[in-house]
Amino acid sequence: LRQGQKVTDEDLADAKQIAQEYQDTMDATVWSSQYDVLAMPSAQVWPFPAEWKWPQRIGTQEMDTYHRWMEMEVPVSLGGFPCVTVPAGLRADEPRLPMGIQLFSARGEDVRLLRLAQMYHEYKDWPSRVDAFHSTGGNGDGSAVSTKTLVTMKDPSSPAQDLKQEQDKEQE
Repeated sequence: LRQGQKVTDEDLADAKQIAQEYQDTMDATVWSSQYDVLAMPSAQVWPFPAEWKWPQRIGTQEMDTYHRWMEMEVPVSLGGFPCVTVPAGLRADEPRLPMGIQLFSARGEDVRLLRLAQMYHEYKDWPSRVDAFHSTGGNGDGSAVSTKTLVTMKDPSSPAQDLKQEQDKEQE
């Protein structure tokens, strides 16, 4: 709160200008090219013990504030891009904790992004995999819970076409 009270109108205007320049750059480079959706981890670290306020260090980098360990969200938040987080999988070692993937797209593409996230949800069916994992000590068939890399969407008229084609091939 004290830090926020020190922010001047000029500081705020400068920050808004930086955010606008970033948005303009993303619009001119990433969103105007072949990409409809980008993906990145939802956090820099796996879930940590509840007793911690935040991770104090990631690798050799000190985390001096609570917010520092969540810097993965800055590019999405700064750009004001629609974003949805979907499950990526479970940590391989104990405790088997979850990690997510942030999917984000250009401003105004919220509906397309939500449709893609829903298709991913239906395709991966994480709720039944996690239920099976917890009830059997695995994913129900003795194998590890797997993850798949999302494919780059190339057809703006059908943002989930590549994912659907991959699903169809697996069912054959």
